[in-house]
Amino acid sequence: MKTEEIINSWQIAEFAAMLERHPNTVTQWFNELEKRRIHYNLRVNNEKIFTEHDLEIGKRIVALREAKWPLNGIYSYIESNFDTRPFPDDFNDGETGIDVNSAISRMRDEFSNLLKEAQESIRKEIKYEYEQHMKETLSHITAQMQQELRKQLPEPKSSEQIRAERIERTIATTRIRAKLEQEALELWEQKPDSERKIRTGLFSKSEDVVKMQRFINDYINKYLEARIEEHFKG
Repeated sequence: MKTEEIINSWQIAEFAAMLERHPNTVTQWFNELEKRRIHYNLRVNNEKIFTEHDLEIGKRIVALREAKWPLNGIYSYIESNFDTRPFPDDFNDGETGIDVNSAISRMRDEFSNLLKEAQESIRKEIKYEYEQHMKETLSHITAQMQQELRKQLPEPKSSEQIRAERIERTIATTRIRAKLEQEALELWEQKPDSERKIRTGLFSKSEDVVKMQRFINDYINKYLEARIEEHFKG
C-alpha cells in the first residue's frame, strides 16, 4: 500500500458525497467488486478507504448507471477496461470475499431472468407461428369459397350472345307494343260516340284524335312492362 494513497483517501461518507450517491449504494458497488474478485478496497484499521483510483471507478459506475446499464454489465466493463487493484496474498475471503448465499441468490436471479427471457421468446415465436398458420388457413378457405362460388355462377355471356339477346328484346318489345296498340284501338272503338267524338260543325262530328292517342299511349304504358316480362318468362 502506497503512503500517498492513504494520504489522498476518503472514508465512505465523504467518498459517496463526491459521487453524489448514498453511502449504502456506493458501499454495495465496491463490496460487489470485491466479492467478484475484480477490485480490492484498501483498509486502514479494518476500515475501508477510497482513493483517486477508486474515484475513477466510482465515476464510471455512476455514468454507466445513468446510461441505464445493468450492474452485471457494469462490473464486467470495469473488469475489462480498468486497471483494477489486485488482492493481497493474505486477503481473508471470510471478511469481504465471496458470499456464498449472495452468489447463490445472484445466480438464482440471473437464472430467473434468463428463464423469463426464454419464455417470452418462446411465447412470441408460438404467437407468430399461430398467426402465420391462421393466415394460411384463412387464405386457403377463402380460395376454396371463391372457387365454389365461381362454380355456382353461370358462364359469362359472349358479346355475340349479348348482341343477339338485345336484338331479340328489341324485336319482342316492338311486337308487344304493336299488339297493345291494336288492343287499345279496339277498346277505343267500343266506347260510345259521346266519348270518342267531338263536334266539328253544326250537324257533324269527327274522331277526337288527341284523346284517342292519349288513351292508346296510356294503355301501352300500363301493360307494356308486364307483357315483356311475361313474354321472356314463357
